[in-house]
Amino acid sequence: MFIHPTRTQLAEIGKRLNLPTIPPESFLSALIDVYTEYPDVEYEDILRDIANCYLEYKDNTFIRKIITGDNKMKPDDTVFGYLYYNDGEYEVCVAIN
Repeated sequence: MFIHPTRTQLAEIGKRLNLPTIPPESFLSALIDVYTEYPDVEYEDILRDIANCYLEYKDNTFIRKIITGDNKMKPDDTVFGYLYYNDGEYEVCVAIN
């Protein structure tokens, strides 16, 4: 499992996801939660998922848009955004907080 990435690896994943400034611990925790169903995932697998648009970063209004169809309500300040994974068979959305 991809639990102890280097700073360079984590920064590269964040860059490819176009993440805003988010505490690395919060981001890594959400990333681990996304891949709990895939315990043998490696760094290259995550980069491949991003390239294939299976793994995406969504801002903190994402859930509000799904529930109400708009984003007029103030987003939750305790959530930095969401990691959304969908490969057609497995779908998960994890809050980054």
